Amino acid sequence: MSVSACGRFRATNSNRIGVNYGQLGNDLPPPSQSVQLLESMNAGLVKLYDANPEILRQLSGTSMHVSIMVPNYLIPKIASNRAEADLWVRENVLPYYPETMIRFILVGNEILSYNGTQDQRLWRDLVPAMTRIEIALKWHNIRNIKVGTPLAMDVLESSYPPSSGRFRFDISERIMVPLLDFLGRTRSFFFIDVYPYFPWSEDPTNINLDFALCRSENLIYTDPVTGLEYNNLLDQMLDSIIFAMTKLGHQNIKLAIAETGWPNDGDIEQYGANIYNAATYNRNLVQKMTAKPPIGTPVRPGLIIPTFIFSLYNENQKPGPGTERHWGLFYPNGKPVYQLDLTGRRSESKYATPLPEATNNRPYQGNIWCVAAKGVNSTELESALGDACGRGNGTCAAIERGRECYEPISVISHASYAFSSYWAKFRNAGATCYFNGLAVETTRDPTLEMEIVAQDLLAINISAVAETIQTISASEMENFAQGLLAISISGGADSGNKLPFPNPRNPFLQAGASSSDWGEIPHALPFHNPFDQAGVLSTDWGDIPPALPFPNPFAQGGASFTNWGDVPHALPFPNPFDQAGAASSTDSLSVKSWEIAIDGGMDELEESCPFIPLSKILKATNDFDEKLVIGTGGFGKVYKAIIDDGGTTSIAAIKRSNPESNQGVEEFWTEVNLLSKLRHTNLVSLIGYCNEHQEMVLVYEYIARGTLAYHLYKTSRSYLTWERRLNICLDAALGLDCLHNGTEHGIIHRDVKSTNILLDENWVAKVSDFGISKRIPSYTTTHVTTNVKGTFGYFDPDYFLTKRLTKKSDVYAFGVVLLEVLCGRPPVDTRLEDEQISLIHWAQMYINKGNID
Repeated sequence: MSVSACGRFRATNSNRIGVNYGQLGNDLPPPSQSVQLLESMNAGLVKLYDANPEILRQLSGTSMHVSIMVPNYLIPKIASNRAEADLWVRENVLPYYPETMIRFILVGNEILSYNGTQDQRLWRDLVPAMTRIEIALKWHNIRNIKVGTPLAMDVLESSYPPSSGRFRFDISERIMVPLLDFLGRTRSFFFIDVYPYFPWSEDPTNINLDFALCRSENLIYTDPVTGLEYNNLLDQMLDSIIFAMTKLGHQNIKLAIAETGWPNDGDIEQYGANIYNAATYNRNLVQKMTAKPPIGTPVRPGLIIPTFIFSLYNENQKPGPGTERHWGLFYPNGKPVYQLDLTGRRSESKYATPLPEATNNRPYQGNIWCVAAKGVNSTELESALGDACGRGNGTCAAIERGRECYEPISVISHASYAFSSYWAKFRNAGATCYFNGLAVETTRDPTLEMEIVAQDLLAINISAVAETIQTISASEMENFAQGLLAISISGGADSGNKLPFPNPRNPFLQAGASSSDWGEIPHALPFHNPFDQAGVLSTDWGDIPPALPFPNPFAQGGASFTNWGDVPHALPFPNPFDQAGAASSTDSLSVKSWEIAIDGGMDELEESCPFIPLSKILKATNDFDEKLVIGTGGFGKVYKAIIDDGGTTSIAAIKRSNPESNQGVEEFWTEVNLLSKLRHTNLVSLIGYCNEHQEMVLVYEYIARGTLAYHLYKTSRSYLTWERRLNICLDAALGLDCLHNGTEHGIIHRDVKSTNILLDENWVAKVSDFGISKRIPSYTTTHVTTNVKGTFGYFDPDYFLTKRLTKKSDVYAFGVVLLEVLCGRPPVDTRLEDEQISLIHWAQMYINKGNID
């Protein structure tokens, strides 16, 4: 019989405690300050999730033992090539060793926790990669650095009781046996991430909180098979790993805790995540692990276990539930979340600052909403709102124009509704109230708060508008209106943007200015916008509402409409709000009406796109055979495949996500939601999708002749007669026009280019690749405010500068495509002379010279 205790003894140092130094935050201190914090708390070890050069330089000369990491994506390359392993050691170890006391190299991070096809290939490469790193170290005569890999508790098929511990069937023989052989041969450690918080939070009824916090004196659990007694959950979890290793013939491999800790905060429904519990667990952990003589575990009494606490900081950019961002010992400003002595010499009673009382150790029973966080960037919030609504499933139906929750009309209120609606629908499928840090949970009903806000705004703005109208005389308003009507195209670019009338009271000028320079109009006005509708306070010119509180100066033919919506689409004069040189009296692509012949019309599909099982995808692509690859893009590789539909076969193009790509989950679901509802001759059709076992796959109709770019630049151009080129351009224009005008609010493609126009066997052009497309939200008809994405050479300059995406952005990019087709050269060609590198500038130069009609 053996009993192991946590924290009920005085300790002298027998093992140094380490800290995990993560960097997933945009507000973290620099490495120099972080290393000072680690030294101030007497950290003996520090673990990095990469081999950050600046951090390794700052650790030089300190007494801390350092663990660095090989990222997951490098494992296949290192496993297959000894030179790659040697290169990694040369670049990430030799420049810092031995001044920086690197003692561990961890290959990958929890890779056995992922079970997709590509992940299982990583499993196979894990031990070979570890072996090559170890050989490279020996080649450089480095023998005091141990190589390992951190694994999570989910490598076990059974962990309770501890004596039942065994590894999962899918990894036991083919992965764990060679891994344990390597660790045993090199006398390295089995690194395990072990968090008692998680099993306790999943079963708080049957697992006592004190047992999980390592502070139980009288709670004893006896293993029914071995008779070993446990008074804390941590020892149970560690011993289950030891039993699993023993069953594979490895009784003596040393344990190291790569991560452990307790969250100091979390979402409202994440009970037990608080400062009191976090401090209690980590203080008891330090007492246990630094005891002399060493405590060990019931299976291995007296065992010294190197231990890394997670983590140094609360990291605000970690995705997932709230606890993910609240494991830190310090806030990003360097202030400790709670006091912690890593030497183990300070008992609980010697901590000067009392801990705040734990108030959330039981599940919350009330209602919870997910709302927009206060003080967040409005541009990012508007983008997140568009993303949440763009995923369909009726998430934002109630905030569409004229619906029950459309008012109050503000991005904050609409975002709060969209976030709560989306979270409620997909919470059980793993969705969280995070939205890239733009959302928070609340127990206060946001609809009640919005009513109060709306009433306050109404009271403020009625008086504001009244005051504005009183200070502008009728004659001044008439002069102002006449001046606007007098602006011409030449008055924009050719006259230096000067207004054609004196305007000492021009309400568009910044406070104190007396210039008539139209270019000085700031986007954010420093006063109440006189065009604002009563009840809507805004200083943003883009928020001009439909109903004006005075005669509309833009009224056609002398009429005095008071409703902005009555202004005709084609203004009878140049639009004074257009940028210099870009004045326009229309706002959309008008190649032809999208209502074309019946065989080219657009039909609505069912609400969801057909799901195709991964097994069928693997069969169609021969397990993603590289020989079937027909293209590679930002999302991943495209395979030509044969789909078997129960006796009938069809050719399809299968696009598989690359985990290392800049595109991912958001682009995947954007494409599924858009194309599942659209059918048009000039849009590529989506046959189905697969989102299974960490794989994201899109299945399209196969377009035989490939991209327009391919035929422009990589094949004989004799196939592209001028008539054929014209028809291709018309086809693509019809596809774009369908996106812009064929849906209720319109869709902006956002990445129109010659590689995204495909040609079928009959040379019919089809627009493709909708991963970064944007729906125009219901609360605006003009633009979407979003981060700039697309392809260099096709960017609309206005969008690039203002982040305001409009249909015109697609039209601009399509104009670049037209020039490509006409001139037979790419938008950017650095091989040419400076004045010819940009196709746009080159064409403009010839137009200005009069050489092109």
